[in-house]
Amino acid sequence: MHALEESIYTVKSALVGLAGLMMVGASAGFDAITSEVKAEVLLFAANSANYIQNITASDYADFNGPAAGGKSYTFRTIQANERVLITFEATCYKSFPGTVTVNILVDPAGTTGEFAASPTNSTFEGGVVLCRYESDDPGLHAVHTSITATARPSQAGTHSVRVRVFPGSQGQVAIGTALITVTH
Repeated sequence: MHALEESIYTVKSALVGLAGLMMVGASAGFDAITSEVKAEVLLFAANSANYIQNITASDYADFNGPAAGGKSYTFRTIQANERVLITFEATCYKSFPGTVTVNILVDPAGTTGEFAASPTNSTFEGGVVLCRYESDDPGLHAVHTSITATARPSQAGTHSVRVRVFPGSQGQVAIGTALITVTH
């Protein structure tokens, strides 16, 4: 067989094998390929793409741009111990070497008190890494990234969420195009 014929034979064999697996899955009652996944959005907030928040000491991400009231938002659950996913997404601009970390903080309904949602409750440099710049290259370096945390408030009700940003040892970072989403 020539190389081209071998390649065609390999592709045909793979397709036959895949078709067989799909038939076995269908006959066994698996519907993973066609199953529906749903998530309800409990909160969505984003700042404008033109807004850059300069952070020089520990501060909270601002999702309201220059207007007041954008550092803490609320969401509501209807059942106790309802798992929520909290996603923080932002562009991190750093011009000095260092690590920028964040905590996604949830203040649940009731008297429990605010806590850092897992995995942002890490003790490594005060939270989970949002971005890191380790080079001596001069200039501004940017990375767009997201972090997802999870929480299960012990009682139903209205909860608040905010994101604490630690700019690192050089004490300077800019956060842009930030958004936060809470789903369940």
